[in-house]
Formats: sequence, C-alpha cells, structure tokens
Amino acid sequence: MAKRLALMLILVVCLLPLEAGTNQPYTIGIISLKSGLETLASLVQTSASQFAGTLYVSEKEQTLVEQLKFEAAQSVEAEKLHAAYEKHVPVQNPEQPVVTGSDTLQVSYTQVSYDENLAAAVQTGDTAAMDWLARRNGHIGLLILDTESFDSLLRVKVSSYLVGLNKTVLLLDELVQYANYPELAPTLDQALFSSSSNKRMSVVQFTELPVAASIIIDGQEHALVNKRVFLEPGKHGLQILAPGYKPVSEDVVLQGGRIHQLALQLTPVTYPSVNLFSTSGTVDWIQEGKLVGQGSHLTLIDPTYPIVLTVLKDGFAKRIIHLPSASSEQMRVSLRPVFFSDPTILQEGQKDFYKRLRNTILLFGAYVGCSTLSGMVVSDQNLWQVGLTATSAVALVSALAGAGNLARYAALAESSF
Repeated sequence: MAKRLALMLILVVCLLPLEAGTNQPYTIGIISLKSGLETLASLVQTSASQFAGTLYVSEKEQTLVEQLKFEAAQSVEAEKLHAAYEKHVPVQNPEQPVVTGSDTLQVSYTQVSYDENLAAAVQTGDTAAMDWLARRNGHIGLLILDTESFDSLLRVKVSSYLVGLNKTVLLLDELVQYANYPELAPTLDQALFSSSSNKRMSVVQFTELPVAASIIIDGQEHALVNKRVFLEPGKHGLQILAPGYKPVSEDVVLQGGRIHQLALQLTPVTYPSVNLFSTSGTVDWIQEGKLVGQGSHLTLIDPTYPIVLTVLKDGFAKRIIHLPSASSEQMRVSLRPVFFSDPTILQEGQKDFYKRLRNTILLFGAYVGCSTLSGMVVSDQNLWQVGLTATSAVALVSALAGAGNLARYAALAESSF
C-alpha cells in the first residue's frame, strides 16, 4: 500500500504545477457522470469557490500535501538547472527546495467537459483510474456529480475524491423536483464547507445588513465578503455599527464546520424633528439637490444625519447649513445680502457713501461761508439771499440722503446676523 501511494505521488508531482512557483492554487476538477449537467456543475463550482476555497487537511492528508509540494519544488529546480545547462551557464551548489509544513491548501475549482469514457472510468470506482484522470487534467482531486430520475423527482449526488487517498466521500444526496438545482444551494454550501473545513472553521452568514455597516468581532473590525466572515469555532462577541442605526451587540457560539445564518434586527435611530426659521423672509430650502421647502419656515421630520441644506434667495448670498449630528430642535437661519458678501460691490458702495458725505460737508461749508460773508457785507442783496437759500437747501437734502444711506446700511447689516 505504501509503495502504491508513493508511486501515485511521484506520478502526480510530474504533472501538477507548483503552488509557490506559479502563484496559482491547486485545482479540483468537477466531473459529471451524465451529460446535460452543466447547470448543476456551475452551481457546484460557485458554491465550492465561496465555501471550500481552503482545504483544512488532516495529518494523513498533510503528509500528502507536503510531499506534493516538495516533489513539485524539486521538479521546478530541475527545470531551472536544465535551462541553465542549455545556456551553458555554470551552476554551483544548486539549492535544495525547502517546504514548510502546512495544514491548509488553497484550491480552485474548474469544470471538466463531459466525456463518456471518463465518466465510465470514474463510475467503476477504480482509484487508479481516478488518479490517472485527475493527473491528466492537472488536478489534485475531483468533485463527482451524478443524477438519477424518479418521475418528476431527480436524485442528485455530489462526491469528492482526493488523489492518493483512495476513497470517495459522499457529500450530498438530495432530491429535487423538475431539476430545480438552485434550491439545493444552502444544503450544498453546508456540505462542501463541512468537508473542506474539517470542522476547524465556521462561517457566519449575515442575512440582513445595511449599506456601509462595520462588523466588530472580538474587538477587531473584519471585512465581509458577500455578507459572510470565516471564524474559528467557539464563542465570539459581535458588534454591528451602521450609520443611521443603533449599535447591536451579540455573543455567538460557533460550531466547527457549520454555516451559521445570523439575522440581527437593526433598529433605525430616530431623532426629533428639526425646525428651521429664516430671518431673511421667504427662502428656498434645498437638500441633496432637491427643493424640499419654500418659505420662512422648514420642518424636517424624522431626519437622518448628517444633514446638509442649501438656502437660497434672490439678492442674498447662498448659505450652506451642515448639521453633523442631532443638536437643537430649532435653528434660526439668516442670509447675508449680496451687497455685504461681494467685496467689490461693498467697496464701491463704501466709495459712494464717502463721496456723498464729502459733498455734504462741502455744501455745509459753502453755506457757512455764505452766512459769514453776508454779515460782512450788505445782506439784503438778492445775490446773497439766493446763495444762502441754495447752499442751505442742497446741504440739507444731501445730509438727509446721507442719513438715509446710513440707515439703509445699518438695516442691511443687522439682517445679516
């Protein structure tokens, strides 16, 4: 028996690629014993790729794996040495391959086209023929698919075989109606994972998760692939954090080789309504590019944070309100007039105001000058009377206009707070 196993190993190594040399995982072929099972084969390939991509081997299987890797490494080194000799490059003291022990093996799965002769060879159960079939296709094992019809029912069997172990293991034996293979998916997932994990790993499959949810397991964040995570058996503390939902914490006890479906009910966080008041009169309230209100008041019922609002009004500068979290239930919003928001317009307005103030001062000076001169000369002359009347009237109008501008600026400035 030992000699036969050694012979099998040598033959397998001659045809198997080296995992470390090619960076490709070892492959397992999916063989159909009957034609027309492409849909079933695709389902098995998908399930195996998701749940059986890593084989946790036993001690006996570990010895086989290490031997495979060592012999394959020797083969690669021999090829390198042969290539060097062909190029007439001297090689001194070629390194001996070193293969470290490992109890896991990364594998991929590929479908083998149906062949009547190959199917017949596998159906005989001859392990030598099955080893030869696997070696010829560069596989370290096979997943064997078979079906049997019973009226509207179809019996589906899935078996596994690893080269050199000389035994076939039945993984799945189920009935489906009208070849409805997808309904086998949960059972198939469990069967393949149980076989590949050797009860040394567990899977937590989350049935419902919000977008952007974070999973904290035993105090460390874990990345999810298709809403699942692989964990060692035993007790684990899970915590789910998701924006807009209350945190959920739960302790779970995982069994080796089992896929645990976990449905955690997340409760949305509810916040009190937010009331916003505009001190600048009627405005447009815009959220996420959509008009959500128009007026001097806006109420957001059951808000979701963070909140970003844009407030618009003609003649006023746009204002963006950002509320990262719940705070005050009421908020007063004021817009700054464009006059005070645009530095160029504000500067020109200031220049006009100072010009008007300067002219008013000059006019008052002219009036005072006319009054003073009228006392030094005859004041009953028509010319002086006209001058006094004109300068006083213009000065008074200019002063009133300046006071009006000043009051307008004050009103605008007050509205910007």
